[in-house]
Amino acid sequence: MRRTAALFLASVLVVACGGGSGLTDAEREWCTFSDDSADTAERFDLIFEAGLALQLSMDEVNATAAALRAQYESEGMSPGDAVAQVSQDLFDIDAFVEACQAAYAEIGSDVGS
Repeated sequence: MRRTAALFLASVLVVACGGGSGLTDAEREWCTFSDDSADTAERFDLIFEAGLALQLSMDEVNATAAALRAQYESEGMSPGDAVAQVSQDLFDIDAFVEACQAAYAEIGSDVGS
């Protein structure tokens, strides 16, 4: 029942937030998190701050990411694998995609992936 509720919430969020189209390959690569390292946390913070500067609902993005990570970990994924899966899920949220593009334009293109 708990898993069904979490999956329903995730599907509602995806439908409500739309798709993550419009990213270049370089932007998508830079905004993809493959583990739970300090580098990943720093890039997420840069994206979060860029989204706040655009007045996007980044607190909702953060809450969604945290809930999904907790769900994946409760299903047995390692923390790193859970972060990698959440990373893919975030591309379905327009606010994250827009923040990703802004952060990449500001910082990511200078530091590479």
